[in-house]
Amino acid sequence: MSNVFVERMEVLPRRLAGAIVRIPIATGVLILLAASGLPASHIEAQGRVTLRTDQRQMLTAEVFTHVSHIRELSDKRVIVADGKERRLLLVDFEAGSGVTVGRQGAGPQEYRSVGRLIPAGRDSAMMFDQATRRWVRITGAPSVDVISANQLGALAGRGALDGDGRGRFLAIVGRATTEQPPLPGAPDSSTLVLISPAAARTDTIAWLEERAVRVQTGAITAEGRPSSLRIQFSPLPARDQALITRDGWIAIARQAPHRIEWISPTRQRTVGPSLAFDNLPLTARERQAVRARFERAGSAKGRPADDAPWPERLPPFLDDALLEAPDGRLVLARTPTAANPGNRYVFIERTGRVGATLELPPTERVVGFGAATVYTVVQDDDGLERLARYRWP
Repeated sequence: MSNVFVERMEVLPRRLAGAIVRIPIATGVLILLAASGLPASHIEAQGRVTLRTDQRQMLTAEVFTHVSHIRELSDKRVIVADGKERRLLLVDFEAGSGVTVGRQGAGPQEYRSVGRLIPAGRDSAMMFDQATRRWVRITGAPSVDVISANQLGALAGRGALDGDGRGRFLAIVGRATTEQPPLPGAPDSSTLVLISPAAARTDTIAWLEERAVRVQTGAITAEGRPSSLRIQFSPLPARDQALITRDGWIAIARQAPHRIEWISPTRQRTVGPSLAFDNLPLTARERQAVRARFERAGSAKGRPADDAPWPERLPPFLDDALLEAPDGRLVLARTPTAANPGNRYVFIERTGRVGATLELPPTERVVGFGAATVYTVVQDDDGLERLARYRWP
């Protein structure tokens, strides 16, 4: 038996015989949970998820600069992408070690840049190498192999947001800009498409709003072209995002109005209710907090400039904010604030409503989920990161 003390919570879910049973409890009551019931590292209770750090398993042998994506294989080894160091590793928590996968270059088993890890079956992942404009497959062998263009169809030479592991990929066509003054012909939104290379099919899913870039042009020449061009990226990019789940549902996170849209495999659309968020004005204090986060992360972009295209208010979420939980819920990372600088996550049901929340300190963030695991990275005082995992029902 393990002892768990629950404060200010009215309902404690417990997984039993494949179902979740909700057990009413009184505030501040000591609850005894059987070892075969709720895992010791995870508690979910009326809107709050708690990860117990005393049950955290840390991979101390490998140090990272910035873990951008992870992909768990069926044998529980994990492919890790370090975006800043541009390297791939295959790590084994049981052995407490990792091995480098592939090498830098443009050869048949090489890559020059590290991107998003897209599911490609139980024991591999796909990654788009932006520098060489080609896709590679990463396996647990470990190996990196270039995927031929004739296998990719409309995906050839194009990156993707996500994949369902069964050969369907979400991608964006076009990138929106906010121009000042306007740049002739610039798009004001992006098109979300679903690409199925095996079926040679591309379906338009939705429009995505983007407000992350400012393009400034100089005087127009006699040839009708701008004499100069300046592109500025927002320190707080506020654009819609999308994800496809393992069972083929598509989730679209909207900035304004802030809500979640779910699209079923049969194209039935569920538009969720407006979701509450901080919705704070971008004061001088909030700007300073953003700059502090850039410095803590050791961002290669440096401190945001005062004349950058700052939004008037803090957006509800930033880039790379979406993950899929093992039970198919959408996990959305909230924008940190000066008053609440930690990493906050909301778990959203397929009705579009928030089912639970998770809060972590500023030095720990969620980077992905496995079949029964949540993976985080923990940053030390020197800004270096280590991968950790918790059990997750």
